[in-house]
Amino acid sequence: VQPREVMKPLVLCSAAAAVLVHNHPSGTPDPSSEDHAITERLTKVCDLLGITILDHVIVGVGRHFSFADAGQLPSG
Repeated sequence: VQPREVMKPLVLCSAAAAVLVHNHPSGTPDPSSEDHAITERLTKVCDLLGITILDHVIVGVGRHFSFADAGQLPSG
């Protein structure tokens, strides 16, 4: 995931906030260390741009994981 690719549509539509969402093809929505790292990186980039990340949701088969609900959403 390249932050510039995630940020481009947010900047173009002058977003004030965003929810990040992706799926795990394995069907298990448990976050990996890479998921934690990219969430922190994107949150920092968004903070620089004045965009609030409200949540990062990982979708699996029949369930999901929410960084916000788990209290794991990093602050910018």
